[in-house]
Amino acid sequence: KTSIWKNGKRIRIVSTSPLKAVHPKLRKLFGRMVSIEVSMRIHDIFLLK
Repeated sequence: KTSIWKNGKRIRIVSTSPLKAVHPKLRKLFGRMVSIEVSMRIHDIFLLK
């Protein structure tokens, strides 16, 4: 991690490799959350009938 100064503001530079590792995990978690929400809606539809 390094920092640079630009226009009087400090900007932190972060390596992209940790970010690349986090992205698939977030996508997997998000996909799981969506599938749970969809199955709950399907469950609600059957309960309402």
